Amino acid sequence: MMNRRDFLQIGSTGALCAAAVGQSVLAASRPQRFDREYAPQLGMFHHHAGTDPIDQIRFLAAQGFRSIEDTGLRGKAPALQTQIGRELARRGMSLACFTGVADFGRPTFASGRRDLQRDVLRELRLAIDAAERVGGRVLSVVPGRCEPTMAPVDQRRNAIDLLQRCADICEPRGIRLLLEPVDHGPGRSQLFLRSAHQAAELCQAVKRPCCRVLIDVYQQAAAGQDVPQLLGDLSDVLGHVQLGDFPGRKEPGTGELDFHRLQATLDAIGYRGALGMEHGSAIAGLAGERAVIDAYLALDRPAQRCIA
Repeated sequence: MMNRRDFLQIGSTGALCAAAVGQSVLAASRPQRFDREYAPQLGMFHHHAGTDPIDQIRFLAAQGFRSIEDTGLRGKAPALQTQIGRELARRGMSLACFTGVADFGRPTFASGRRDLQRDVLRELRLAIDAAERVGGRVLSVVPGRCEPTMAPVDQRRNAIDLLQRCADICEPRGIRLLLEPVDHGPGRSQLFLRSAHQAAELCQAVKRPCCRVLIDVYQQAAAGQDVPQLLGDLSDVLGHVQLGDFPGRKEPGTGELDFHRLQATLDAIGYRGALGMEHGSAIAGLAGERAVIDAYLALDRPAQRCIA
């Protein structure tokens, strides 16, 4: 794999296109920033860039990406978080989103239990500290399980109360909260927040500008939603979008979703935020990673064609 200097030297005279498979394709590509703010997961291109997060950021910058996501940011040492933030700033990139507070085992938001509320607020403060080390301003929240012994209206009231307390912490520090609905299927999920419309209703009830909805395109398609229509319906509370084709949860073009229609909807509602790449690759190894980049080049600039 060539270094960034060699990569840019080739890019100054070559065409933005694939010339062969594997590393020879990488070497022949001309770095050019994507028009849209696609945000790969850190580590997504480890066959090309290795396992070091700083090398991964350099690779993504050379490929033209402007943002990243890092689901595992909270698990990284504070010193590494600071390094990541500095490298992103050096490359003119940003952290689009990371998992700030997520609990899949306890009724953290729904139950109204004070011990769980304290845990949430403590975790939120730690997540904000991590966000500030990397220069991030957006974090997602999975608000725990439902409380089966409690009426739904009471669970909703408890969640709204805790979200307002979270907003009190986030707003002075310029942090945006993304409510992430997760549905594991009928009869399988005991999570409190399962639908995008439920998340939107919570945001509207909380009435705080920092509280928004995260739409995972694959998740919503799997739940039977017309995703472009859903994005339009929730435009007033839409905070972040994550991409992934359905079925398969791989790169755009490997499933049935119409991503051009989806992006046209985002344009129509005025969404200018990042688009997280929350998926795997249909092909393994170097060739699969290259195919992911090519899929986003085709989606970003559909009129262009690659010349072998």
